[in-house]
Amino acid sequence: MIRRFRPVWFPVVLAALLPSAGCGPQEGNHGVPDAAEAASLYIEAIGGRAALEGITTLHTIDSVSMAGITGTSESWWTREPFSGRVSMRIGPVASDLLISGDSVWSLDTNGSLSSGDGTAHAQAALARLTVFQDAFLDPAMSGLSAGTDTTISGERAIPLRFQAGEIPVVYYISRESGLPLLMKTELYGMEMLSMPCGFIEAGGILFPGSTRDSIPALGQVTASRSILIECDKPIPDSVFMIAAGGGDVELPEPGRLHEFDLYGQHIYIEGTVCGRETDLILDSGAGATVLDESLAAELGLLPTGGFSAAGIGGVETFGFAVVPEYSALGATVKGQTLAVVDLDGDLYPLTGRHAGMILGYDFLSRFVTTIDYGSETAALHPAGVLPFPGDAVALPAETAMRLLVVEAVLEDSIPVRLLIDTGAGGAVHLSRSFMEAHPSFLEGRDTLGIEMAGLGGSSVSKVFRGGSLTLGGFTVPTGLCSVLPDIPMVSGFDGILGAAVLARFVIQLDYSTPSVVLEPSRLFAEGLPEDMAGISGRITGESIELTAVSPGSPAWEAGLREGDVLLSIDGIETGTDLVLVDSLSEGPAGAARTVRAVRDGSEFEARVVLRPLL
Repeated sequence: MIRRFRPVWFPVVLAALLPSAGCGPQEGNHGVPDAAEAASLYIEAIGGRAALEGITTLHTIDSVSMAGITGTSESWWTREPFSGRVSMRIGPVASDLLISGDSVWSLDTNGSLSSGDGTAHAQAALARLTVFQDAFLDPAMSGLSAGTDTTISGERAIPLRFQAGEIPVVYYISRESGLPLLMKTELYGMEMLSMPCGFIEAGGILFPGSTRDSIPALGQVTASRSILIECDKPIPDSVFMIAAGGGDVELPEPGRLHEFDLYGQHIYIEGTVCGRETDLILDSGAGATVLDESLAAELGLLPTGGFSAAGIGGVETFGFAVVPEYSALGATVKGQTLAVVDLDGDLYPLTGRHAGMILGYDFLSRFVTTIDYGSETAALHPAGVLPFPGDAVALPAETAMRLLVVEAVLEDSIPVRLLIDTGAGGAVHLSRSFMEAHPSFLEGRDTLGIEMAGLGGSSVSKVFRGGSLTLGGFTVPTGLCSVLPDIPMVSGFDGILGAAVLARFVIQLDYSTPSVVLEPSRLFAEGLPEDMAGISGRITGESIELTAVSPGSPAWEAGLREGDVLLSIDGIETGTDLVLVDSLSEGPAGAARTVRAVRDGSEFEARVVLRPLL
């Protein structure tokens, strides 16, 4: 079944540092002003150069409202040497970001302390240029440039642009007052807007009295209101010291192998949640561990809030709940705050299996995880350096959005940065940004449309047969690859590396170094079976309905179409047995399958002769 193409995303909640709602800029016909003059207009409007350059420390407290819940955000900043800390708690969600010199550290909701990933470093780069207004005090240093006048909410404005690390930033400054009307940034392909609403004076400087922030791609809005602003107050050194929470994880037998079931190219393991036995999915492409909402309700765990995350089929809304205890792969984790999502509603109709939890970053980042696709076993080890066999290769990785990213070479000559996603079926899924950078990549290749399903729904993607992929010293065939729909969170990378490639290896995922270790598995040469029918279906009531049939595929040539309801395959009633339907999709080439189905109330028979799709 094509449902094995299922990248699932649970991004980091970007909450309060970079976001907001308002009217988008409209292009005008006015001239382009001088950037230094426009910066001076802004500097004078908020208090003047002398006042701004005289600030040595800044302390703020804000009330924050987001996703139907409220909380606070507190920040401390020193100019020399530049350092800062931002602590936020909104309902059950908490985060801490510490910036000290070139170092960035983050503390997540569950007390895991880690060196800041790309998101944290991007936030730090933005803070360095904006907290004390250095981007505008020294336009030459920041590379400040001015654009053509625009209109923001009916007011004429000058766009001032600069780059904060990897973040493009635009401040829209009122020509009349010099005050900022809107700030726009972009991170991982997602536009973030911040609109100040009224200004208040502190230490001779004007600060926004409130802001309205948004991430339009997620439909996520945050409103904040200033409670306290203090300038030049001493900040104790202890403020810039944070420690990890401890005692929430037990691993009595590190390294012990546990069996898993590789089904639909997803890793299903046995586990418990509050003592209740359930299947769990091990998914390195999930930026958060996620609990199924129906299981949460049965356990009396009520979620709070209505946050948003991007999935392969769109945006999914979720809340958070404190889970007293869950166990998997020999580890017991206690007192974690986890996202709560309708996993069963999204995934059961596509897989035929119930899953009570997806194990993502919150779980995996606490260990070194070894996954052997060939033997279908996995093991957990304490975080840190783990010895590996001599024929293994360690790939340096980076972390972004709580996901591991590695460099590889596609088809001998194209460098790519790929997200490691054990929860994504298929081989390599290329991003829209990759296709924009390589517009002729698909020229001369046969392609077909195929359904990709996951959290948030499903979408149809273009599939093609790729060439080789080189990871470290290993070169392997990719097989069927796809072009992803426009997922903003993936646009900062070249794509996703899925199970069809990962299964050729024994892999070690280490978030502490970070690195990914590869060793050939028994599947190194043969890989996983490919789809040879070209259909996808979902459980509807007590039957299976075809949701997509790829034009030109064996199933299409046999006469099957979207909307057909399956009755039997080779004389065996299908019912809701998606495992049986998988047998239709998985070889061997040349084998014929007799399918009985219903269309518009009439039964018919189709003979599907299996072959590679492309």
